Amino acid sequence: RRQKMGVQSIDGLLAERLEAEGKTPTHIAADVVFLRRVYFDTVGVPPSAEKIRQFINDPSPVKRSTEIDYLLRQPGYADHWVSYWQDVLAENPGLLKPKLNNTGPFRFWIYESLLDNKPMDRFVSELISMGGSQFNGGPAGFGQASQNDVPEAAKANVIARAFLGIDLTCARCHDSPSNSIRQQDVFELAAMLRKKPIQLPVTSSVANSENFSDIKVTLEPGQMIQPNWPFNRDMNSKSRQGKDGAERLMGDTRRKLSELITDSENRRFSMVMVNRIWSRLMGKGLADSSDEFVIQDSDNIPLIEYLADYFTSNGYDAKKLIRLIMKSNAYQRQSSEDDELVEDWGARKIRNLTA
Repeated sequence: RRQKMGVQSIDGLLAERLEAEGKTPTHIAADVVFLRRVYFDTVGVPPSAEKIRQFINDPSPVKRSTEIDYLLRQPGYADHWVSYWQDVLAENPGLLKPKLNNTGPFRFWIYESLLDNKPMDRFVSELISMGGSQFNGGPAGFGQASQNDVPEAAKANVIARAFLGIDLTCARCHDSPSNSIRQQDVFELAAMLRKKPIQLPVTSSVANSENFSDIKVTLEPGQMIQPNWPFNRDMNSKSRQGKDGAERLMGDTRRKLSELITDSENRRFSMVMVNRIWSRLMGKGLADSSDEFVIQDSDNIPLIEYLADYFTSNGYDAKKLIRLIMKSNAYQRQSSEDDELVEDWGARKIRNLTA
């Protein structure tokens, strides 16, 4: 699982799986197919006719690697990927409303972060800090919310879903009937974002819950919820708080929250980030969902762990991870309609173009 880091490690892990399944992968895609694919995945536009002719006629054996490196240096990379992170982080990216955080300064903070290739642990830390001005730049725009009795609870859900693969939606007003998430978990995280205790409002509690057999309400309106890290049981690490667990939630709890999420011991953060990037480049994730990340259900655990270790050891550099994936045979294979072959990464999944 921890082979020497490089392109061969991705393909080596997948070759073992394909051999065990008795499946033959598709051939490497033709130059023109590869070029079109890598342009759309990096800068979001097709190559020019002149570029296609130049690339096809280039005899260099390293021309694909050279083209990947070139495209990842282009500002179009930020233009293309900003829409993805807007969708992940904005309150409602489908509507243009001045009270929501999907336009203006917050969008430009995302764009500039991508343009600078800001390490993703720093990106998360700055996002959670919500510093700067909502209207003049910085991640403060992330804190904007519309018609919400506890905006921090909505942001807690966005952060947990985006970077931990834990969906808190069903526990917003009651304990989740579909998983182990409690309403208290949501509000403990929200209190960390508010940097002080939160009193549960009446509007954030389900009335007459006894009428619904699958809904359990364990918090009472008016109850005070303290800032706390609720996810020890869900993290892929030895311990999330350590000996000074109680002390870690004193002071700036936003900073503590970002430290807990991006701590190198928290492999879940790296795994979720790997799954998000792999899914966007390959058409489907190594785990079924990045929003509700369950590694135990995946047949790709060795590859997820390898890529997560690579991502962490390379300073949470998203471009390095993208480059590693794009230079693999797995990324450069021909597409196929054979779902079973695609399932084992012996072929590319046929994808729709992104917006």
